[in-house]
Amino acid sequence: LLAALDALAADPPDGRSGGGLTRLPVDRAFVLKGIGVVVTGTLWSGEIRPGDVLHTASGHRPRVRGIQNHGRPAEVAHPGARTALDLAGVEASEIVAGDVLLSRPMPQTRVFDARLRLLEGAKPLAYGIRVRLHHGTRATNARVRLFGREELGPGQSAFARLRLEEPLVALPGDRFVLRSLGPQVTVGGGTVLDAAP
Repeated sequence: LLAALDALAADPPDGRSGGGLTRLPVDRAFVLKGIGVVVTGTLWSGEIRPGDVLHTASGHRPRVRGIQNHGRPAEVAHPGARTALDLAGVEASEIVAGDVLLSRPMPQTRVFDARLRLLEGAKPLAYGIRVRLHHGTRATNARVRLFGREELGPGQSAFARLRLEEPLVALPGDRFVLRSLGPQVTVGGGTVLDAAP
């Protein structure tokens, strides 16, 4: 058991690989005359091809009619590429910025465990404080519950449980940014450890 834990710690799983899961966080969804519903985003993992059926967390199953990478028609979208998808079987109102297109259904979460790290110049983060959490193209308010401490100081890191006001699709290894609610400034960030604690 100790050897297995050491191996995991030495080579942590990369959430962006997603175990073969295709993930495209949507930053825009709109209708183009003569084409239909178009969504744009940067592909995090997996590949997308025309004819693929994708899934949204809300249960919609759009089919990909066409792909553009960096403004040019493409036969396949690869991870890291700026991607536009022409979708069928879904209305523009059913996909919004912040949604994630997936190759298979995935549960959303409102609670996850993470390792947090505050920036050197940030104010201390108190147990139970509300922050703005940015993950992919989704932003939601969250409450921070630190493990084993009442406060996290500048430049420090700690384990915490975050309770989200709106659900999102998160996987272990995913990174996120934390901002204060007022004034809205970046205070730190973290890595998802357990998306379903």
